[in-house]
Amino acid sequence: MNVQISEQSEKDFKNFVVSKYGKLKGTLSSEVEKALLHYIKCTEKTDTALQVANQDIQIMKVEAEKSLVQVEKVS
Repeated sequence: MNVQISEQSEKDFKNFVVSKYGKLKGTLSSEVEKALLHYIKCTEKTDTALQVANQDIQIMKVEAEKSLVQVEKVS
């Protein structure tokens, strides 16, 4: 994989890896992979939570509209 990221992000990540392992060689690739997998898992959880919240909102809207119609019928 060949990707372009900001110099600051690269520097910060490499510093993180060095602070964790004391070296880059033999550790950088595995840490990049861990970071990517973590991002994917977190994004999936967030997306799922947003979908559920949006479904709940739609249900609440329908229920509110039904209640409003019932109130209008009584009035």
